[in-house]
Amino acid sequence: MYKGKNSFKYKQSFSFSVVIHLFVICLLVFSFNWKAPRPIVNKGNKIVHAVAVDDQQVQKLVQDLKKQKAAKVAAEQARQKHLDHLAEQSKQKRIAEQKRLKALQKKQAQEAKKLEQQKAKEKSVLQQLKKDQVAKNQQLKDLEAQKKTAQDNLAKLKKQNADQEKQQQQYQAALALQKKIAAKQAEIAKQKSQAIDGIVNKYKGLILEAISQNWLVPPGTSPTISCQLYIELGNAGKVVNVRVMKSSGNNLLDRSAVAAVYKASPLPAPSDSAAYQAFKKFSLTVKPENIIEAG
Repeated sequence: MYKGKNSFKYKQSFSFSVVIHLFVICLLVFSFNWKAPRPIVNKGNKIVHAVAVDDQQVQKLVQDLKKQKAAKVAAEQARQKHLDHLAEQSKQKRIAEQKRLKALQKKQAQEAKKLEQQKAKEKSVLQQLKKDQVAKNQQLKDLEAQKKTAQDNLAKLKKQNADQEKQQQQYQAALALQKKIAAKQAEIAKQKSQAIDGIVNKYKGLILEAISQNWLVPPGTSPTISCQLYIELGNAGKVVNVRVMKSSGNNLLDRSAVAAVYKASPLPAPSDSAAYQAFKKFSLTVKPENIIEAG
C-alpha cells in the first residue's frame, strides 16, 4: 500500500513536470508570434543570434527541469530503498523475537513438566513416610502396652509375700523387659529421626539450588571463598531472618548471599509437620562457584 502511494506521487510529479515544459514552450512560441515584426536591418546575424539565445535558454530550462526531475526520482528511489531496508530490519527483528519467545516458552514448559514430576515423586515419598510412621506408631503403642503390663507385674510382685528368690527372678526379668522395651523405643525414635533427616537434607538440596539461581555474585570475586549463613523460616517456607554466621571476608559477597536467600523466598519446604519443625532453623555454607555444604 505504501509503495502504491509513492508510485502515485511519482506519476503526479512527472505529469506536473510535463505540463510545466509545455507551458514554457507555449509561452515562448506565443511571445514570438505576438511581437510586431521588426524591419529587416542589415546588421549582420544579430536577429539569428537572438533566436539562438532564446533556444539555448529554452534548452537550458528543459535540461534543468529534467535534472530536477531526475534528482527527485533518485531521491525518491533512495528514500524507498531506505524504507525497504528499515522494513527488512524490522522483519528480521520480529522473526528473531518470535524465535526467542518460542524457545523461552519451550524451556518454561520443560521446567514446568520437570517440576510436576518432582512434586509427584515427593508426594509418593511423603505418603510412604506417613505409612511407615503409622506402622511405627503402632509398634510404639504395642510397646507401651507391654511396658505397662511389665510395670503392673512389678507392682504385683512387690505386693506379694511369696518366695523372695522367685520374686527377685521375676523382678530381674521385668527389668530386662523394660530395658528391651526402652532399647526398642530408642531404635524406633532413631529411625524416625533418620527419616526426618532424610527429608530435611533433600529439601536443603532444593533450597541450595533455589538460592544459587538467585545469587548474583559480585564480579571479580574469588570462587574459593565462602560464608556461612543462618536462616529462619516462617509458614510455607517464607524467609523471616537471614544473618551471616561466618563472614567470607568479602562484605559484597556476604551481602549478595543474604540477598539471594531473601530473593529465593519462599523456599522449598516439606509438608510433613515433624520434618518442617526440624527444618525451620538451619545454617548453610556457600561459595561463589556453587553451594558446597548444608549444616
